Amino acid sequence: FTTVNGLPILDEHLRWPGCELFLMGPWTALRVGPVARNLFGGKLASDRIVPALTKASLSFA
Repeated sequence: FTTVNGLPILDEHLRWPGCELFLMGPWTALRVGPVARNLFGGKLASDRIVPALTKASLSFA
């Protein structure tokens, strides 16, 4: 996997490359932005993760 300053490079659904591991919190700062560590960041992260979990065409890609 690739990192930038210790942060993982995640896909648009905040999924760890090569597996079905979704991340939230400070590890998503490169995708979510500086709010990744607070409640609004959790909301933004869940808005990205839920579609991947609920749409068959996106999950387990």
